[in-house]
Amino acid sequence: MPTSSSTTTTAATRGGTPAILSQYLVAAYKELLSAAHTKFFEAESAHTTAQQQLAQRLLDSEAARRVLERERDVEDMAAQNVEMAKLCRGHEEMTALAARVSSLEGELRAATLASQQKTSALEITLAKLLDDNIVRTALKDMNDDMLSQISALEQQVLAMEARHSQDNFATLKAVLGLDMTDGELQTKVHVMSSEMAAMRYELVKLTSKQALRDGNQRRSK
Repeated sequence: MPTSSSTTTTAATRGGTPAILSQYLVAAYKELLSAAHTKFFEAESAHTTAQQQLAQRLLDSEAARRVLERERDVEDMAAQNVEMAKLCRGHEEMTALAARVSSLEGELRAATLASQQKTSALEITLAKLLDDNIVRTALKDMNDDMLSQISALEQQVLAMEARHSQDNFATLKAVLGLDMTDGELQTKVHVMSSEMAAMRYELVKLTSKQALRDGNQRRSK
């Protein structure tokens, strides 16, 4: 009996070893599968987080780009405002220059009229008192004075025209950058040029009359 019991126990032990190994293998497989699932979920979570971070970075980059564009637009607008202010100042200077030219034209017209009146008075006096040496001497002095005034007026006109041409060219160039079709300004410049030409013609007439009178005086002597 003892021998039979020992034999049975030994057989049972040998038959149970594969079952225990199978249990160990199944448990190890389950642990590996669980670990694999955990790693997969962790990797998926990390991937999702990375995608979210990338999307946020793209949004931040786009926002930064828009901010930079707005700053550049503000800088460009500021530069344009500076240029506009310069052109406005140039236009104001042009207006002041035109007013000054107009004033000088008025002075020149007044001086021309006064010279014409003096010339008429001198012609009448010369016709009445041609033989009077004292009167001729006085007339000569007055004529010399008138010639000096005419010469000074001519120099003033020439200087005014030169200064006006230089200032007008620079200012007109700046103003035309603001408005390329400023017809009123072009008309004003044309009118001023015509008036100056008329003034020069009057001065030439006065000079010719004075030369004629000088010739008459020399012949009368």
